[in-house]
Amino acid sequence: MAVRFDRPLPGDVPRAPDAVSKVWRKAVEKARHERYRFRADHLPTSGDYGVDRWGPDEVVRDPFRIAVPGDVAPGDYTVRVSIVRQPHYPNLRLRDFLSDDDLLNGLAVGRLRVAPARAR
Repeated sequence: MAVRFDRPLPGDVPRAPDAVSKVWRKAVEKARHERYRFRADHLPTSGDYGVDRWGPDEVVRDPFRIAVPGDVAPGDYTVRVSIVRQPHYPNLRLRDFLSDDDLLNGLAVGRLRVAPARAR
């Protein structure tokens, strides 16, 4: 499972075409020394109750902690979750390397507000 946290680029940064949005975002992050996206990977239920055993209408609660990196920009982040069945070496598309709309985009399930560094 991948839990991803995304926020828009600052308002003074021009928007890139979707086809190269990941490349553009990473360039902006490098120039500004702050991130606008981070991800935490998690094995559901620590592997004790594998997803292949879940029923179609079953709700599985699985609380876990996520460390917010110190270099993330303050602001409101959309929390996205994806569970992907993939081989040990996934077959990625070119879009997965270039666009923020990639394999791990997932479903929006919530929001996270990150305070400015001085308030953390």
